[in-house]
Amino acid sequence: MMLLHGDKGLACMQARKTSSSSIAPASGKTWKQITLYKSKACPLRQLTASCNKAEMVCTAQTAPKQTKRELLQAALSLPLLTAAPQSAKAEGDKAFLDVNLEGRPLGRIVIQLFSDVSTGASRFRHCAMGKEGVHYQLSRFDGIFPTHIRCNGVRSLSYSANAESPIAGGDNLETLEAELNGQQRHHDQPGLVSLIVKEAQERPIKERLVAKKGQLVTVAEQAGEAPNATGFTILRSADQALDATNLIVGRVVAGMDVVETIAAQPYAKPRDSIYDGPFFNAAKAIGDKRATTAEKGFNRPLKRIIVANSGLA
Repeated sequence: MMLLHGDKGLACMQARKTSSSSIAPASGKTWKQITLYKSKACPLRQLTASCNKAEMVCTAQTAPKQTKRELLQAALSLPLLTAAPQSAKAEGDKAFLDVNLEGRPLGRIVIQLFSDVSTGASRFRHCAMGKEGVHYQLSRFDGIFPTHIRCNGVRSLSYSANAESPIAGGDNLETLEAELNGQQRHHDQPGLVSLIVKEAQERPIKERLVAKKGQLVTVAEQAGEAPNATGFTILRSADQALDATNLIVGRVVAGMDVVETIAAQPYAKPRDSIYDGPFFNAAKAIGDKRATTAEKGFNRPLKRIIVANSGLA
């Protein structure tokens, strides 16, 4: 007989002794009731890592010749003794995003963060709660794509006098890149939220003249700005291409209707049709700045969609 009670049915061995008794089975023989006690060597303790409130009292009716090892094997074979699913163990804080469309409230998105992505999830949480002024408030949803929507994140990582960023990971993205390289999750289901850590395509190199020690010198630099790992995407359908650039930090648990409403807004279409595509690609190839400027506007919503407020749910 197995008695399980406590959080999520997890088995916890505690130093509690239960009374012993004798019963008479149908065969007329008397069987002895054996009680298990708390023991560090007991394999059942391996199932109790995430539970400190639940209790388990394991008793079994057994013949005098039955060994304790056989009793443990029988107990472990029961389907009730299962470890909690990985997603449940990895759940951390919840954050919310209140979204406005053209100045009017659109709804709230609630995101369950994954605690096993320590730096990435903490970075998102810090931005959501506005740690030392670094806040998702007034961030803009600036990209609508077939598989996801994108928010541009925060512009400045610090508002302090020493210029050190207070959010997890800071200005240096090495820790986030390490988590990205080792992540086990994939962008394979709607609702996943991920920080943009790397660029999908390397930015072009451009040259410009700068004054240095009274002389004009040519300096080569990459065009545009690199991601600062505060911008994020919310997945609408599977997109494995994001696995190489985005660190998954949580999932939407409420407000997917808000996500779909954002995705349904009109946006600037890319110039990839059979009519515009060849001319646009040719302009890019010869370095036409008009093509580069136009490309920055692709997939941008034609209406203003912002995070009006954010915090911990």
